[in-house]
Amino acid sequence: MNKLIFVPIPLAEESPYSLIRRVTLFHGFHTIGQFSSHCVGESAVQHIAVTQSSAIAQFLAEEAGTYAPAVLSGFYKTVNRAQTMNLLVSGIEIPSIYLRLRSFVYCDGCFEEGWQRQIQDIKLAEFCPYHQKKYLAHCPACGGDFKWWHALHGKCHYCGVVLKCTPCTAQDCRHEQYLVQSLKTHDQAYLDKVMRIARNLGSVMQKKPTAPEASRCQINEAAMFIANNDAHGILQHLTALHSIYPDIDKSWIAARFSGFKSPEVNEAINSFMKRTSFSQDSIQSDTPFLLTAGQARRKMQAEGLRFASISRICQSVNATRKFFTNDDIFALSLALEEYHAKSAGRLPIAQSEMWTTKEVARRLNVKPDVVQTYSRDGLLPFYCGKKGRKFFLPADVDCLLDRLQPPHYIAATCGVKVIKIRKAILESQVEPSYNAELHWSYWLFTSEDIQSIKLRLAHKKSRATEAFPLILPNLPADPVFFAKFLSYAQTAKSLRIEKAAVHELIKWHYLKNCYISVKKIYIPKTEIQKFKQKYLNSKTTSKTLKISVNRLADVLQFFGIQPLIFPATTQSRTTAIYRKKEISKFAIHLSTEKPTENQNYLSITIAAKRAQASEHTLRALAYRNVLSHVAGKSSFYFRPSVLDLFRKKFSIIETLLAPMGFPLRPTPRLIEKLYKYDTKEIPPRTNTAEFYRSSAFILSYLNSETPIDSPISTKIKRAAHFFRPKVPTLPPDCILLSVALEQFRISYNDFYDTFLKKGFVSLIRHEREKYLNRKDFDKCQHILASHITCAMADRLVFNNSGTSRCLIRRSILIGEHLSNFITKPLIQRDMISNYLINHPVSSYLKLK
Repeated sequence: MNKLIFVPIPLAEESPYSLIRRVTLFHGFHTIGQFSSHCVGESAVQHIAVTQSSAIAQFLAEEAGTYAPAVLSGFYKTVNRAQTMNLLVSGIEIPSIYLRLRSFVYCDGCFEEGWQRQIQDIKLAEFCPYHQKKYLAHCPACGGDFKWWHALHGKCHYCGVVLKCTPCTAQDCRHEQYLVQSLKTHDQAYLDKVMRIARNLGSVMQKKPTAPEASRCQINEAAMFIANNDAHGILQHLTALHSIYPDIDKSWIAARFSGFKSPEVNEAINSFMKRTSFSQDSIQSDTPFLLTAGQARRKMQAEGLRFASISRICQSVNATRKFFTNDDIFALSLALEEYHAKSAGRLPIAQSEMWTTKEVARRLNVKPDVVQTYSRDGLLPFYCGKKGRKFFLPADVDCLLDRLQPPHYIAATCGVKVIKIRKAILESQVEPSYNAELHWSYWLFTSEDIQSIKLRLAHKKSRATEAFPLILPNLPADPVFFAKFLSYAQTAKSLRIEKAAVHELIKWHYLKNCYISVKKIYIPKTEIQKFKQKYLNSKTTSKTLKISVNRLADVLQFFGIQPLIFPATTQSRTTAIYRKKEISKFAIHLSTEKPTENQNYLSITIAAKRAQASEHTLRALAYRNVLSHVAGKSSFYFRPSVLDLFRKKFSIIETLLAPMGFPLRPTPRLIEKLYKYDTKEIPPRTNTAEFYRSSAFILSYLNSETPIDSPISTKIKRAAHFFRPKVPTLPPDCILLSVALEQFRISYNDFYDTFLKKGFVSLIRHEREKYLNRKDFDKCQHILASHITCAMADRLVFNNSGTSRCLIRRSILIGEHLSNFITKPLIQRDMISNYLINHPVSSYLKLK
């Protein structure tokens, strides 16, 4: 032994905290902090001390020498599970949330004996089964909470008062006695069952539990009775609760056991509900009776009362969503009565005499979802039946139609299509009185607006009869007539034009000798043939000229060829009509293109792919008249032969010079030098952008036609070497950024936003790679050894984005700004470790 005189061997069932306290007292230290800082070298109170891997446990094992295994056996072994960290206590795995890792309970009987048992480390224990006394979790005088390093001399750490525990009965300690027995017999199944039942009953193991001590004792006692299948004990427990809370209905008291369906629980609840006489000696308590939201919901479901979800219940009476107190239970009862009175099928008249949502939708000529929207906004009163179904009074629906009507209903009453109602609404400029961001067909209009819409429809109908002011002869009665004429629609289909264009052709006498009947117009087939001989539609013209229909009007307009224009109609570019004579003349000039070409003119997008250049480059070359083109209103158009000739004659300067050892990015001086030897220049957009040179001309200087040692070639290569950008050399002791990020376990975006943005460190770029020098690497490594970014904490610890910032906003974690050059706040790793002690996330996420 180097520092200690004596290391005690752990006693049977002794707590690791008791062993540490005994060593501290034996060596004359006044506090555990003095002992750990003097001997261990670090404060034991800042870390978990009960595990075998803790610093103080390793120190005691080293001091014990050959007795090291015996000393380590007095500490708890860590067992990593998927969602939590478990500790082995007497061979039984217990989750860390059920252990007092930093808190402490005091028993004066154990203090007088000089050591404490393992049962004190389990949060389920409220009484000492060895001395039949209630544990003290805080000072009775000042109320200060005890930590495991407090009360070393039997006095309060805060006020110095001698601590005395309250005696209890053997009946009160039954739960703890069962726990001690399970630890002795290594009964893992029983302890797991007790913890699971306590969790379902509402036992929340937190650093500062929301439930008071008396309620936790009640829950632990009930968990023991259920785990032991003790029907008599459960009945006695319910009876005791009723005597403590006589103002609460028995059904609400029995609701605490609503989540358990074992025969013993059902037997005890039935006996409790049937009992009419109870003890007159009621024990009043200031501790409220508590129920969880799930227990309250199951109680409501048993009585046929339902809320949509637990959150709905909590929003009604308790926003914390933890427990329901006595007042909450009474408020919940009132809320249930009010809620159920509105939605439990209490209708004003018989259900058969009321309309459902589908029937109302059929009446209004809308969808059922729209009816739901109308009722939600208060336009249509409704009544809730069973399962939340809505029912409506027919009188309310008729009242709505008297005030407001949707377009579908207006169209049905007028006998027209709803699209005509839409046009009438736009033309009359009527604003709906209700739209609720719905589709226009579900808007609602008042009676005055409906009258305006109907007047507009009547006006359009009168105009429709006068829409064809053509003076045409009447239809003859000869039956042979129909074989020589085509109808209005047949003519439009034959000429591949729109019906409005046919009307204009007849009006402006392009089609003659037409006849009119009551509803139809007939055009002679001979007139249609004459028209086809003189005119072409856009599709035929496109096929003749081998120009796309979408680009035809733009290209022909450049050459002065216009389609037939009628003042009263707007033709689309795909249904235009052209004169056949003009198209034939223009087609002669296009005969020079190869017959294998599908298009005679290509748009700039297709031309860029064919010329292997960008659209900006082609547009710049077209502006300088290097490439012959057609400048339409919407775009530039190029001939395929021009593009092929351009590719043969010109080449990108970078691609041309790269095989000869010249730089991939010529400098401005080199570009000027090259221009001196070329009379046909194409100026570049910028010094570093792509630009084109005559291939044959530049090769005459740089290729086989000129000797390698010619003066011109030597000057060009000397200029290329002189103005070549110098490649920086990589400084020594540089670390590749990707390797550094892997060691730091940080992403590039997080590293950039934290350290690079304000210049805390800088990067070195070399041959398309990024490096960190050794000084910057050491700076980042030193900071990240003790701190961690929020993004790293979310990814490595909490496994959920945004958790660390949420904890910072709630002041649970503290974000530190270590430097003005570090952008984001950093969190201490020790602070996260302390938080994970009481709020473990996952065993494999433990910080190292």
